[in-house]
Amino acid sequence: MKKWLIYLEWALNVGVISLPLVILGSGLRGIIAQSPLHPDAAVVLGGLGLAIISLGGLLVYGTRSTRQDQRWLRWGYGTLLVVGVGLGGLALNPPEWLLRLLIPGY
Repeated sequence: MKKWLIYLEWALNVGVISLPLVILGSGLRGIIAQSPLHPDAAVVLGGLGLAIISLGGLLVYGTRSTRQDQRWLRWGYGTLLVVGVGLGGLALNPPEWLLRLLIPGY
């Protein structure tokens, strides 16, 4: 496979994954800054988007990963799936210790 096609494949994967990560980061920053604009919804939305995109990536690269870089993408998508589901779950049902850690005086 030509090198420019591999670079294009990686660029598209990074571009697709970047939007949910930006939304997730914005929501986490809003939670830490105690913004009243419902940043927990942004964390849930970013986590859900990250999980859905990661599932799609795992379906694509989990079945036909023949090259080494495609195996790396499969592992990366698997890791992002765990991160997305974990952060989304924490934003939906935050434990008391996390609320005390993030919100002073809780």
